[in-house]
Amino acid sequence: MFYLYNIKCKAMHTYKFNITLEGYDDFFFEVDILPSHTFLDFHNILQSVLQFSGTELASFYVSNSNWKKKTEISLIDMNIGNDGDLYEDDDENKPRKKKTLIMDKTKLAQIIEDPHQRFIYIYDFLTPWTLYVELVKIFENPRKMDLPVCSKISGELPTKKTHIQLKKGAGDEEGIEDLDADLPEDETSEEEGFEGMNDDDAALDEGFDELKF
Repeated sequence: MFYLYNIKCKAMHTYKFNITLEGYDDFFFEVDILPSHTFLDFHNILQSVLQFSGTELASFYVSNSNWKKKTEISLIDMNIGNDGDLYEDDDENKPRKKKTLIMDKTKLAQIIEDPHQRFIYIYDFLTPWTLYVELVKIFENPRKMDLPVCSKISGELPTKKTHIQLKKGAGDEEGIEDLDADLPEDETSEEEGFEGMNDDDAALDEGFDELKF
């Protein structure tokens, strides 16, 4: 069963997420965001980086380690909570009702239950863009900058839109690192890319422990 976790976080702790786009193995970016931010804040920064129009529906899905969709966090309330929709329980393989949360009413700290928490983000359900979102670091950020912010980007998003432009938050370092030239080819593969983004699993787990009661 899925539970909401109310994790008490230190004031300056920040989540760092690595985001990849389905179908574009040579492209990824990172977002720094506070536990107190909502999924609507997360949605907005993704929209900004990818230059989506913002006119289509979108949802986050809590994911397990195998990228299987679980609880939905929707952009708007579609009033589908009582229509009898079912999905399979991971442990007992028994159908149960879906529980849909709403982005602007759900904070990241309520949902994060794993130091490597994963989400699937889908924008535009008619011609969907699918993003794989993984928590790769929890750190104490001494810099006072506007969050959320895209802190790193690698590769070029294949699109007819203009090139992606990153707006630096207050206090950002000069420029934003482009890893594309130095990144080994297998670093961005679907299975290994996520591991490559986390340089120190032990340090991450230790940082996550500090956030609990």
